[in-house]
This record gives sequence, structure tokens and C-alpha cells, in this order.
Amino acid sequence: MLEIIYNTSGQGVSKPSGECGSESHINSHNGADTKSRKGSRRRLYLSILTNSIIAVVITAIFAVTLVGRIVETGAPVLSGVTYRGNAAYANISLMFTLKGQTYEHLDSTLEILTYLNTPATFFMSSNFASSNADTVRGLSTKGSEVAITRPVHITDGFDEIAQDLTLAGWLISALTRDDVRLYSPAFTTTQNAISASGALGLSFILPTRQLPTLETNQDRLMYYATTNIQNGYIILVPLSAHTVLRRIIVDLQAQGFEFVTISENIK
Repeated sequence: MLEIIYNTSGQGVSKPSGECGSESHINSHNGADTKSRKGSRRRLYLSILTNSIIAVVITAIFAVTLVGRIVETGAPVLSGVTYRGNAAYANISLMFTLKGQTYEHLDSTLEILTYLNTPATFFMSSNFASSNADTVRGLSTKGSEVAITRPVHITDGFDEIAQDLTLAGWLISALTRDDVRLYSPAFTTTQNAISASGALGLSFILPTRQLPTLETNQDRLMYYATTNIQNGYIILVPLSAHTVLRRIIVDLQAQGFEFVTISENIK
């Protein structure tokens, strides 16, 4: 996941107060003001250009994430974040994220996982858990794992995040009668989120590979999901990929991989 924070600043120009003693004194100040204004304009134009370039880069990365190609984190780039399980075993994990109250294709996804006896890890918000108590209970009784997700904004403080994670963990534990061990952010990653989850004893999870959210071509989804998969991979699957989920599971099992929950994978 990529987060870029930047600030745009300009330096104001103040006019001297009071009376000036001579015409040359006035001209001197006018010349200085002109140069200062030109310098401010140059800095403003440079800032706009720089920010425009950053916006283009972010847009390109976002487009690739949605439809372009395999999106893979690779080696860990943030301390305190787990991107992959134990590479010594041929285990892999499927990861799903549920942030709202209801989700289209969730029932179809659960039917496929149940039919193929495949465990997965579902990261959900407290909003989803409270609105879908029976679904949450059912996940835990069918071998899948329930964990926490929470939208994170760059302005969220440590205490705010920790409080939300505590409440979500309490709710999910009450429904599943099991400990909550994992947290994965929605939208962005911040150091406050990493620190808060660590303080609560939660493993901070990001996927090794993320399937494109808006991809609808089944053959391309199969390619993204099954090509060059390695031991310990955590694969984030959008619910929109339910049409090809059965093929993905069967193909990866044929490659010799076993599906386990993320908690089992990262041991």
C-alpha cells in the first residue's frame, strides 16, 4: 500500500509600515517587493507542478491496482507489518475485506468456500459485524477466521484508532467466541495504526498479492491469482471475483498448496 503526504506552502510578502523618507527608499522597497512576488510565484508554480506529477503517479498506481496487472507487495517495506506467512510450508491464505453493512456476492463466496472445505480470513468492520451477527458466527464455525478492518485516515490519532480496534475486537470475539488476532487497514496505512494494533497484541496484515478490484475477465483473474504463487502468500480476493473463485482454489491445490487461515499461515 502507498501513502504520500505533502504540504503546499507559500511565503507572504509584507509591505513596510509608516512613512518612507525618500523616493530612492520607496523605489528600493518596490524593487524588493517585485522580486519577492516573482520568487513567490516561481515557488507556487513549482509546487503546483510537483503536486501534479505526484497526483499523476498516484492515479497511475491506483489504476494499475484496479485493472492493470498483478499487484504484489513483495518484501516488507514497513516495520511491524506482516505481508507473508511462513515460507517453509506450502500454505497460502485467502483474504477478504468487509467494510460496510452488506455485500453483494458474499453468499456466493461463502457457498464456494464451504463446498470446497476451504478456510479463509475475513477482515470486517464493527459496522458489518453488528449488522450481520449470524454470518459472523457462521464463519467461525466453518473453519474460517474473523479479524478486524477499520478505515484509517492520516489524521487519526493513536488513541482514536486503539479505542475503535478495542471495541471491534470485543464485538467480534463476543460473536465468534474466539480471540481476535489480526488487523488490516482499509484504504491506507499509518504509523499510528501500526502502533495501535501492536499495542493491542494484533498482527498488522497486508496482502502479499492483491487481485485487481475491477477486473471482470475470468482468464486474467485466474492468471493474477495463480501465477508465481509461493509458500506463505496472502492473497486479497475481491468478492467480485466469486465467478472464478472455485477455479482459483482448485488450481492452487493442484499446484500443491494448502489453504489455511492467516493466523495459521504466519505461525
